[in-house]
Amino acid sequence: MDRRRNINITDVRFYRGAQGDTDHQLVITKGAAKECVGEKKHNKNKPWFDEECLKLHEERKHARQQWLSNKSEANTKNYSNAKRNATLRFRNKKREYMTQKIQEIEKNGKTNNIRDQYRGVRED
Repeated sequence: MDRRRNINITDVRFYRGAQGDTDHQLVITKGAAKECVGEKKHNKNKPWFDEECLKLHEERKHARQQWLSNKSEANTKNYSNAKRNATLRFRNKKREYMTQKIQEIEKNGKTNNIRDQYRGVRED
């Protein structure tokens, strides 16, 4: 952050447990920075993210915590496998969802249901 804006920051926190699947850490600032920079609104969970995805996410999170506490070769392999499985499943779930949405939009276009067609395009 550049110097002209740092007078607005009153508190900075450093969080190690953020799940970004990177070696970077989450930094949260408090203060009047929202006024200068703005605040991003977060989207709700996507419809394709179901209980199976939540379970895979929790497994990946648990494997990461084990790997952070003890960086042995077994924990590294376990974390790598959990991360790979979760990522592949998330990708496939999203692809299935998008394919279904595209088919629905195409069906609306073929039946001249233009309003629902454009509504479906705008959603995601």
